[in-house]
Amino acid sequence: MNRITYLGIQEFLKSNDTVSNRHSLIVEVGGGSTELLYVDKRDVIEAHSYRLGSIRLWETFEASGASEEHFREILETQIRRILSQMTQLVIPGDKMNLIAMGGDIRFAASQIGIKNNKNEPSIIQTSKLDRFINKIIGRSVDQIVQKFQLSYPDAESIVPSLLAYYMIAKEYNIEEILVAEVNMRDGLQKELLLEHGWTEDFKKQVIRSAMALGKKFAFEKSHAKYVAQKSLQIFEALQDEHQLSSRYALLLYVSAILHEIGHFVGSGSHHKHSMYLINNSEIFGLSKKDLMIVALTARYHRRATPKPGHPGYSSLDRESRIAVSKLSAILRLADSLDRSYSQRIETIDCHLDNDKLIISIPNVNDISLEQLALRQRGQLFEQIFGLKVLLRKKRSLGEMNQ
Repeated sequence: MNRITYLGIQEFLKSNDTVSNRHSLIVEVGGGSTELLYVDKRDVIEAHSYRLGSIRLWETFEASGASEEHFREILETQIRRILSQMTQLVIPGDKMNLIAMGGDIRFAASQIGIKNNKNEPSIIQTSKLDRFINKIIGRSVDQIVQKFQLSYPDAESIVPSLLAYYMIAKEYNIEEILVAEVNMRDGLQKELLLEHGWTEDFKKQVIRSAMALGKKFAFEKSHAKYVAQKSLQIFEALQDEHQLSSRYALLLYVSAILHEIGHFVGSGSHHKHSMYLINNSEIFGLSKKDLMIVALTARYHRRATPKPGHPGYSSLDRESRIAVSKLSAILRLADSLDRSYSQRIETIDCHLDNDKLIISIPNVNDISLEQLALRQRGQLFEQIFGLKVLLRKKRSLGEMNQ
């Protein structure tokens, strides 16, 4: 849902100068959940989905059995509970834009008398939105339907939805709400047009989110980035062997970034801790299945190899299990290249020679530590790809001429 929200709002972010000088909080209150993106210009800083939706709020009120005079009080209590979670993720501070998406807020803009423009955002003053809510909150659903010509489901959701937008604005001291003339439908259409392909800009946002998660758990950034880059290089060299799409290249990269965050919990079995932390976090743009693949790939960067009965691994379909095995094998090779945690092997050259993958390393005199690490961790790669891995010093031109 975060991915679809981002795709829907992307053109809006590109084309409006209003959002270029501030951070923006992008919110869409749906029936079952609220999608939140926190962006700096077009870069996603945080992304989260909250169990706050207009239908949920309406059902909470009905279940309470309270009279209509307590309607707003009950809704506000529920919204505040979610706001306390929201402000832990995005702390109120400097001025920011609040960009609201969705049909309910666009309806409010039209009723307040704000002209809609596809290319420019409508602007609702937060105080005017509050007055509009007070105007309709005392009406019954039947009265709202008759007055505004809304469907019954829309009439039930309008007050809970608008109240959520208003309280978010007040929590962040925002006096004006920008109303985007786009919604999730626009993002979904783009998603379908991409046919599950991910643009370079989107990949960049996923990696930013993964780096933010790594920082949260005090990862060793230089080692993580090094292993990620070398993983990608090996992945590309083996394209004909693994036959995986570029989508998996990104999942491998993210796995490499996060493969050691389990040290935050403890060094013993840190690979299992990494799996747990990844699987119980959110990474912008990745589905639960994507997240499971990333978590398992990180889990198998050391020690045990994938087994059918392992938690998580057993829940995946056959194609995904095969992908995890291939990605884990590649990650083990890349991790072995930085056994010293010094990134001293700056460049590598990978090529296939019959039944061997030969990794040549220039400008490094002693690679015994990496060769030892590869012997210890290379068995999974040999099992999966049927290739023996050889790590060699690449002779310089001067050495070859001697």
